[in-house]
Amino acid sequence: MTDALAPFAASSPSESEPVRPLTALGVAAAVAIVLVGVARGAVTWTHWHAYQVVTGYLDGSAPLADVVAADSLSRTLRWASAAILACAGVVVVGWLWRARRNAESGSLAQHRLGRGWVIGGWICPVVSLWYPHTIVSDVWKTSRPGSLETLNLARVRGSGLVTAWWSLYLLSALVDLWATLGSLRPADAHDLFTASLTDTVAFGIRVLSGGLFLLVIARITAWQKATAAC
Repeated sequence: MTDALAPFAASSPSESEPVRPLTALGVAAAVAIVLVGVARGAVTWTHWHAYQVVTGYLDGSAPLADVVAADSLSRTLRWASAAILACAGVVVVGWLWRARRNAESGSLAQHRLGRGWVIGGWICPVVSLWYPHTIVSDVWKTSRPGSLETLNLARVRGSGLVTAWWSLYLLSALVDLWATLGSLRPADAHDLFTASLTDTVAFGIRVLSGGLFLLVIARITAWQKATAAC
């Protein structure tokens, strides 16, 4: 039982492990995040398209076939967006896993969460609200140039960039959930409009969050590249 939980225990530094190249994974993660944004933007567009078609159907300017086609297009793009998001998640977690291992090799500080939470922190209920932030924050702290004031990472100054990214990520998820619930059973065209508008707000927040995470990836990758070159 203890061996099974070992990956989730707070990890000690692994000085014997070399710092491995992170640039290719960083580029792949950045591309994946951009693709998620494009796919999510397409889904947002379908919501407005559906609203326009339904409005046209209600005032007699669009046939029922257009409504059916718009609904089918929306479902198709939602499934495609979900598939892209899943693939992007694998790539981003792959980057974070290697960044975490490199960070452990390059610093004597002990990370607050075990390495297994690099994966589990994103999918476990409740703790997924803050574990990813903790993991990325610790990787940031142990990758950043300069010696740490203490080996206790909880006492090390964090990053406003990492916190801003995670705050916007959570906010976008909350607004997105609100928009999704509003679009499940729309009573009329006004409900469709409200859901589409809310989804657009969620998309805008998600773009900002994604942009900040791109900066996080770029900085950690650059710091670890410089460390490996020393």
